[in-house]
Amino acid sequence: MKQRRTGLWRTLTVVFVLLTAFTVAGSGVAGTYSALINSTLGIETSRIVKANGAEKEDTQYFKSAYNSLEEQYQAKAALIRQIGQEGTILMKNENNALPMKNGTILVLGGSKFVLALSPRTWPTPRPSSRRLHLTA
Repeated sequence: MKQRRTGLWRTLTVVFVLLTAFTVAGSGVAGTYSALINSTLGIETSRIVKANGAEKEDTQYFKSAYNSLEEQYQAKAALIRQIGQEGTILMKNENNALPMKNGTILVLGGSKFVLALSPRTWPTPRPSSRRLHLTA
């Protein structure tokens, strides 16, 4: 009885392994030759449908807001300049904190101040003596 069960499992395992191998190989072949298979079987994979009363179909999915690439590049450059201008800040030099020494790390601590840490005060800074106040 035990030998019969082992033979059944062995047979089922071989059948499922062969089915899996044929499925993997068949899907690769079908993907490679899909155009030939579809034309041989007469299958349409896509169709252009004209709008009501339209003489010419519109097949463009994503319409650009720009008439040319040059116009798009100019708009991109203008946007980059605008972002740069809006992101630039002016720092007021209080307590002679500027210019900073090499190796100084700036920590942004909110919208109104920047904390400057030098390597010798890291990791226990004294923020009251080295605060830079930002002015808009």
